[in-house]
Amino acid sequence: MACQRITNAVCYICEMAGHHPLSYLDDFIGVATPDIAWQAYDYCGHLLAELGLEESLSKACPPATIQTCLGVQFDTVQMTLSVTPTRLTEMETLLVSWSTKKSATKSELQSLVGKLSFISKCIRQSRLFLSRILALLRTLRQNGHRLVFPQSFAGTLRGGFASCGPITAFQSFPRWSGLLPTPCSPLTHAYRDVVA
Repeated sequence: MACQRITNAVCYICEMAGHHPLSYLDDFIGVATPDIAWQAYDYCGHLLAELGLEESLSKACPPATIQTCLGVQFDTVQMTLSVTPTRLTEMETLLVSWSTKKSATKSELQSLVGKLSFISKCIRQSRLFLSRILALLRTLRQNGHRLVFPQSFAGTLRGGFASCGPITAFQSFPRWSGLLPTPCSPLTHAYRDVVA
């Protein structure tokens, strides 16, 4: 909580200087038009140094029209959000491992929901899939309780992220990149990270 308060204060100082960053824990996401993106990026870096906050220079990304932040790739030219190839591979592996399960504990289902809910930000069709898992999750009262999957659960896994047809969820990932149009005007992103 203290970390978020500090990064919120940094964002406030940047706002007062005419820049528009967002913070998420120790990450800063700056958005600016191409003509002032470098100015905003440099300002944030100098401000962090002036305040005595150590910046992770290896994670600082200079302004660009394609950036990855918190696992989501933003393309401000194409105006899309997408799941990174690394994250797609992780999800494919996860779904392969779950496709053979016959049962799971409440904790295991919660973990699955946590991992897949991230994807639903870019792959909106997956929200129906998640709602089915959440419905199963609500039938369990304690974390150690185990649920034997109903016959329909295998179908849920097969069709969860498929955009059409009886293909498995993990087979649909490579064909559908998770691109989602964004309702914004083209901007340049600048990212910074503070070492906590």
